[in-house]
Amino acid sequence: MRSFQEDVREVWKYRSLLRMLVVRDLKARYKNSVLGIAWSFLQPLGMMVVLSFAFTQMNRSDGTDRPNVHVLILAGYLAWTFFSASVVGGAGSVVGNSGLVKKVFFPRILLPMSAVISNLINYLLALPMFIVVAVISGAKLHPTLLLVPIAVFLQAVMSMGLAMMLSTLNVFYRDTQFIVDLGMLALFS
Repeated sequence: MRSFQEDVREVWKYRSLLRMLVVRDLKARYKNSVLGIAWSFLQPLGMMVVLSFAFTQMNRSDGTDRPNVHVLILAGYLAWTFFSASVVGGAGSVVGNSGLVKKVFFPRILLPMSAVISNLINYLLALPMFIVVAVISGAKLHPTLLLVPIAVFLQAVMSMGLAMMLSTLNVFYRDTQFIVDLGMLALFS
């Protein structure tokens, strides 16, 4: 059985491949898109509008009890999107790259890691947009916002662990991908 230090050394040895996999994932996400990276802002903003409407208008609330509910929705949606996309993408990463896995030796752990890291980069690109929305909305920015990097780090570690476990399980049981997709949809509800 390999030790944790050996695994870390091997990942470090192949760090340039990890970087290339992350860049490939990011390029593939916005390939042939007119708006490109702007979608990392527009999609969460669109969901913020839809969910804010659902929570205020459909609940017969005039919004005065929570004047900045859209800021809370955006914060939660950004964190959820990072987690969900990381776990779903990581779970299918080894099977989705089976051609690469069969041809070349490299640590297979890099595939779910690249899925999580590319989603982390997308999340970090969207966070400044959250700050802008909060400031424009007049929401008070509390000093606990300084703890966000710790929360993001912990969320990334948890997502990485789940992605690695589920990608291994998905190699042997292909139903895993469908169960993960359904589970993420159920958890969002």
